[in-house]
Amino acid sequence: MPAEWEKQKSTLVGWPYNKKDWPGIFKNIPRVFAKIISKITESQEVKLLIKNSKSQNIIKKLLKANNANIRNVKFIICKTDRVWMRDTGPIFIKDKKNQNILLNWKFNGWAKYKNYKEDNKVILRIKNYYKGDVISPKFNKKLIVLEGGSIDVNGEGLLLTTKECLLSKIQQRNSCLKLKDYNHIFQKFFGAKKVIWLNKGIEGDDTHGHVDDIARFVKSNKVFLAYENNKKDKIVVKIFKKEFKNRKIIPINCSELIWGFGAIHCLTQQEPN
Repeated sequence: MPAEWEKQKSTLVGWPYNKKDWPGIFKNIPRVFAKIISKITESQEVKLLIKNSKSQNIIKKLLKANNANIRNVKFIICKTDRVWMRDTGPIFIKDKKNQNILLNWKFNGWAKYKNYKEDNKVILRIKNYYKGDVISPKFNKKLIVLEGGSIDVNGEGLLLTTKECLLSKIQQRNSCLKLKDYNHIFQKFFGAKKVIWLNKGIEGDDTHGHVDDIARFVKSNKVFLAYENNKKDKIVVKIFKKEFKNRKIIPINCSELIWGFGAIHCLTQQEPN
C-alpha cells in the first residue's frame, strides 16, 4: 500500500447531505466542504459523489464561489449515508506490476449506526471511474470489516493501528479475528512487515479508536492543518512551517465540521498514480 504522501491521481470526496450528522449547524457544512475541495483542485482531480444531478448546479456554484478549479471536479452520482470516504471509499494497493487494485472492505457503520447500507455499496458503484481490479478481502471465507481511518502506512512495510478499534468488544468489527489474524491480513493485503499496535485512540472518538485521530505517518509536499479559533493554533502553524519548510501549509477551519465526528482526513480518500 502506497504511503499517503506519494504521488496521487485524485481524491475522493462525498458531498454532505445528512443533516442529522450536524444538528443545528448543517447550513454551514457545505461551505466548509467547498473550501476543502477547492484547495485540492489546485493540484489534482476531485471525484465528488453527489446524490442526484439536480444538486450539481448548486454545488458547482458554491465551488466556484470558493475559487475551485471546476475542470478538476468529476461529479459522480452515487448515494451515500455519510461523507466519510476514508472509511467507505476504496483503499488502493499496488500489484507486482505497479497497477492499482481497489480493496473493497466490508463496512458496518463502525458497528454503531444502522444506516450504512448505501455506504457499503459505494466502492462497487464507483469502480468504473477508476482503473484497477476490485478485491473484497476475506478471512476464512468471511468478508472483513475495515475502515481506512483505522490504519495508516508508511509505504515501506510499517502499519499503524489501535487495539481499541480492532480488538475491543465495544463497536466490534470482526468478532472472529484475533491480533495475529489481523497481522496476517495486513501482511497479505497491505504488505505490512511490521504492525505497530497502539492501545487507544482519542477519548470520545465516534469510531472507538481510529488511529488517524492520534498518530500519522507524515511526509508530503502539502500539509492540511485543521484548526479552531484558538491562539495556540498559530503556534502549531509555526511548528508545521518549521518542520515542513518545502511544503505549503493550508489551514482550514474545521471547528464546525468536527461536530459530525470527522474532519479533512476522514472525508477524503486518495487514489495513487
